[in-house]
Amino acid sequence: MQKFKPLPRKILLLLLSLLLLQELLPMTRREAAGLQLCNIGDSQGENPKSYALRSNGDLVSWTRGPLDRDGDYLPISPWFYIFRRTAARNVISFSGWANTMYYVDRDHVLWKESDYEPERTRLMEDVSQAAATLNYGFALKTDGSLWSWGNNSSGHLGLGWCDMESYPPQKILDNIRSVYVTGTAPLTAPFAVTEDGTLLYWGPNTDGVPTPAAENVQAFSVLKDYLYQYLTPQGEVYALAVFSKDPSPKRIAEDVCVLFDGGFIKNDHTQWLWEGSEEDGRPVKVREGVQAAADRDFYADTYGRLHWPSNGQTFPVPPRSVRSLNPTLRNLFLLSLVPWLLYERRQKKNAGKKPDWCKQIPQRP
Repeated sequence: MQKFKPLPRKILLLLLSLLLLQELLPMTRREAAGLQLCNIGDSQGENPKSYALRSNGDLVSWTRGPLDRDGDYLPISPWFYIFRRTAARNVISFSGWANTMYYVDRDHVLWKESDYEPERTRLMEDVSQAAATLNYGFALKTDGSLWSWGNNSSGHLGLGWCDMESYPPQKILDNIRSVYVTGTAPLTAPFAVTEDGTLLYWGPNTDGVPTPAAENVQAFSVLKDYLYQYLTPQGEVYALAVFSKDPSPKRIAEDVCVLFDGGFIKNDHTQWLWEGSEEDGRPVKVREGVQAAADRDFYADTYGRLHWPSNGQTFPVPPRSVRSLNPTLRNLFLLSLVPWLLYERRQKKNAGKKPDWCKQIPQRP
């Protein structure tokens, strides 16, 4: 029986080796290209989270950790990635606000998941994209129709009027390609892009009437406060202040492939951020080798490794492989610790005891 005693240790070392190997293996460019990152919740949120959507449809979430009194993340927050979980599978689109997440699966079903509700909720069918805040939301259906629901106090539902009522889902537009809700509370604003590339916006300044803002638009996001940006099919980025006295678009970059809140990523995988005011600001290159980004500091490199801000730590936070987003091996490793710990505890408990056959030997006088 002695030769079987090291077996739990061997199993543990084997699982640990597989886990470390998974961390070291880089992703393919195709896998990394399909990665989408998102941070949800602001400094006042009770449980702000980070999300990553892999190309295989796995939507993984983890808390960003505790906040201090000033609303800044404590130095230990990047390590909360260890406690990640797979929130949903077969996801094609997701959007969230504070502690609520909306996502669309490959069957085009819209789901809602909230920290305040024990079970997820099935909301709508035939949906291709969702965008929502805490008070209102939008669902883009597969036929190109756009539906809105929630509070209409600022005309954000696009109904053509403003009131203090809350409405169930209802259709407001047709021939829509994509929908966005940008900014942070209370500076949120809804936008949509039509099939012909026209950018529409609505809110209190339009009395809830969808109004054209730009043409030849492929993607859209916020740059800073009420300054927005849109990407053309030619790879050009224009800054747009739709709520200012002069809403004329201004070209700020070219050779761009991806937009994110606060900046964009060029075809050469350089990350650019907007710095300065809305009138006198400009995009500035901050780093190279970036594949996807959620904001200034949370991004993934071309090998699919996640990077976080150091949050004032003496040593930088090591990047983590996106391959480890699948917690299967991690769970196997943790489960293997249970029998090993029980075995070690039993060995330690019996270490000071004499075997029964020793007790039967008569003592010499």
